[in-house]
Amino acid sequence: MKAIQKELKQKDDVQKDADELKKKLKNMKMPQAARDAAEKEISRLEKMMPMSPEATVIRTYIEWILDLPWEKFTADNLDLNRAKEILDQDHYGLEKVKDRVLE
Repeated sequence: MKAIQKELKQKDDVQKDADELKKKLKNMKMPQAARDAAEKEISRLEKMMPMSPEATVIRTYIEWILDLPWEKFTADNLDLNRAKEILDQDHYGLEKVKDRVLE
């Protein structure tokens, strides 16, 4: 079937999805190591049967990589007193855990 589709220059759904993921990846600014990992996973996805459980896991992994805010940074807020207030408001009890987080 794939040979016939290739001969007719038609793409199946898996190939269309892979092409879409490649296009998204191409337009993203990210570290080269992350780009290489994503490209490797996309090529693995293209070779798999679309209904296999592993294909679903790989697709989800690739989508997570593409959804991460690469090259976007926020200012760090290192005020420990404010962090303690937020932990106390949001989490009742758990004093040992909160102390460990603040350490």
